[in-house]
Amino acid sequence: MDGWIKLHRQTIDSRVFVNDGLLKVWVWCLLKANHSQQWVDIKTGRGTTEVKVLPGQFVFGRKTAAKSLKMKPDTVYSRMKKLEKMENINMQNNTHYSIISIVNWSSYQNISSDSQQQSQHPTNTQIPTNQQPNNTDKNEENENKEILQEKEFNSFWELFQKKEDRKKCATKWKNISKKDKELIFKTVSAYVESTPDKQYRKNPLTWLNGECWNNDYSEDKTQKMPRF
Repeated sequence: MDGWIKLHRQTIDSRVFVNDGLLKVWVWCLLKANHSQQWVDIKTGRGTTEVKVLPGQFVFGRKTAAKSLKMKPDTVYSRMKKLEKMENINMQNNTHYSIISIVNWSSYQNISSDSQQQSQHPTNTQIPTNQQPNNTDKNEENENKEILQEKEFNSFWELFQKKEDRKKCATKWKNISKKDKELIFKTVSAYVESTPDKQYRKNPLTWLNGECWNNDYSEDKTQKMPRF
């Protein structure tokens, strides 16, 4: 792993700084976080699944983290939960892994703007205040939208229970309207229950492309769209 991160001077006055172990875990989180979006292969039982990891996020497993940090797994997890309680991170837990998101990552880890600053006069170490809000707001809005879409898609993926062509399905999901997504969550469970033998169940991409959520399924087996 190469590159660098920012560490704000105010860290020295924070609640994290007074706890050596907690500070070590916090800096480790900053170093682990992605600076760009990427797909990561995760082992899930006997197989693997692809997970999209956004800037400011990383895949977390307490045993792997414990080995890297030279701490007990329970100690690492306890400190991660403390960082979450302090609103330094968000933890999105899954059966086989967790996605960690650094809170406000885009606000203070803007690497591209720093590269531009360094090419200017040495005293010009900050972006003018009047240039910050719009860019930051847009970045956070886009990031929140992507995180929401990812959560919604993960819910659909788990409900459908036939995991094929994940990348294509995720791309298709982005182009589906909010109204149609609500219909999907109302019908997908009924469709899955109507096809218990997966060999007769359509591939998820085929189901989405065919807008099969408009088919007539039993109403008493509907699934409401999850709230995030």
